[in-house]
Amino acid sequence: MGSKWFALSRPGETRLQCAVCGNEVDLLYPSIDHHPSVCPSCNAPCIFFTWKDRLVQIIPDEAPPSFAGLVRWAQVDLDEVEFVELLVSIDELAEALQAQADGSGK
Repeated sequence: MGSKWFALSRPGETRLQCAVCGNEVDLLYPSIDHHPSVCPSCNAPCIFFTWKDRLVQIIPDEAPPSFAGLVRWAQVDLDEVEFVELLVSIDELAEALQAQADGSGK
């Protein structure tokens, strides 16, 4: 199980333990849908999406307010393709920051 506001699957898996109830959730396939959903076990409002080969569950009501605001903005203003583009851009920035911290970046 993750923290109380998110949960992550193992790499390559579509199963994770719900951050709220701890029950296993299996979406059966990767997801790019960032729209509101609920845990099938406890009905906790959440979103599920796949990022970097992992299933991610976010519990907006438990997330830090600024992060919950970002999630709500993405749900209203972005479609699935734009959401994936946002995740790719965040990955690119994080990789550049890590490379610089490791001394291999420019």
